[in-house]
Amino acid sequence: MTIFSEKQKMNGVWIAIIPSCFISCLVSFQEMKSLADDWKNILPLLITMLIMTALCVFMFKIELKTNYTDEYIQVLYTPFHWKPKNFYWKDVAHMETRTAECLKEYWGWGIKGTRKNRSYTAYGDYGLQLTFKDGKRLFIGSQNKAELERVIESLKEKIE
Repeated sequence: MTIFSEKQKMNGVWIAIIPSCFISCLVSFQEMKSLADDWKNILPLLITMLIMTALCVFMFKIELKTNYTDEYIQVLYTPFHWKPKNFYWKDVAHMETRTAECLKEYWGWGIKGTRKNRSYTAYGDYGLQLTFKDGKRLFIGSQNKAELERVIESLKEKIE
């Protein structure tokens, strides 16, 4: 049974992507004006514009979905995961809600880190830190601080 679920989009990425797309398209249009007499020269610019547009569409599809149940936490980071990843509470040695410095600790947002210290975040620095019995760590971002703290406190009582 799902206790708490959350969907997050990669909002912060647009600060970098939209200006990049705009500048690339503007430069491409300027180049196309000067090369309008020869279509062979325009083709690379059209391909660049198509790639930039595809990148923007791809960024719209990125979403972090988390489901907290009595048995596990389920994480699906679309379109990077084909199926949800389940992390069982029985394998967790310690859990806490905390504020992380994602830029310093994990080099940004998204799926970051190493095999031993992984992070799944969309944006922001708040989330759930899990430490597993095998020593691995996992940070899962959340935008709903109050609800996450309430759920984790109730889960700690059930698990311990």
